Amino acid sequence: MDTWGPTSIETTLDQSPELLAEIGPATYLFDPSRIQVVMTWQNDMATTNSELTVMLSCDQPLLLGNLWGMNSIPLSSQAVERVE
Repeated sequence: MDTWGPTSIETTLDQSPELLAEIGPATYLFDPSRIQVVMTWQNDMATTNSELTVMLSCDQPLLLGNLWGMNSIPLSSQAVERVE
């Protein structure tokens, strides 16, 4: 994998082959072009013991079509990792 950070990354999963290779297997039921990825580093530092926050979000279309006035459901997940 390429070196990341400390610059924040905002992209869709399908726009980054490296992220798709790392995160893609966990999101196999979703369209990668719908998954927004935001990666930020604590204090804009990518050094040992700094923290990396990864946020994934997606508006997933409902399989049954329009339900209660909604045709998609917003999903998100966030993880905070310590750089070792």
